[in-house]
Amino acid sequence: MILPESRSPFLCGKNRYLGGMKIRNLFYIEKMDKWDFYSILIYLIITLIIYFDSYGLITRNIVLFYSYLTPLCLYLFNYKSLRKFNVWVIWFFISLFHIILYHEISGIPKYMFYRGPASNSLKFTWLFLLLFQLLRIVSIKFQRLELVAPNKGSLDIWDNRKLTFIDNICFVIFGAVFIFMGIVDYLFN
Repeated sequence: MILPESRSPFLCGKNRYLGGMKIRNLFYIEKMDKWDFYSILIYLIITLIIYFDSYGLITRNIVLFYSYLTPLCLYLFNYKSLRKFNVWVIWFFISLFHIILYHEISGIPKYMFYRGPASNSLKFTWLFLLLFQLLRIVSIKFQRLELVAPNKGSLDIWDNRKLTFIDNICFVIFGAVFIFMGIVDYLFN
């Protein structure tokens, strides 16, 4: 969370209190937990398998699945991890590698569909990471709560708090941008 008297946007080893609640500055660095480490590690292994697919095992459907589900899974399952600036930066570097991966495999015929390469969405992972941070800032600004992702129940999976109207609106905005980018890419590719 943000306090008006805060001078630095980064957490410098101390937390602040507001109304008895412990809050953090907007961008903070925290040690990676097991979920952060293993989700990044597994994702990097999958990425490298796709990049170095020397046996031809990876199909265009796998690349399509990988390409389009990455932003959604980051929002739905890693939203707590993406609050940590250091973890977000790692995912941002992975998203920059996605651009390289897109250019490397987009011309390979086995990864092509009728309207273009299966890897199209890889070009936009960085954009969705920036959008996530923007929506997180909106959530903190308007409700003074961290952004959480909706799920089947009324409580989020990490913070165990009730979803708010702002949480749902932010997810709708994220989903709308996701669909819009897919349509625009489809039409102009």
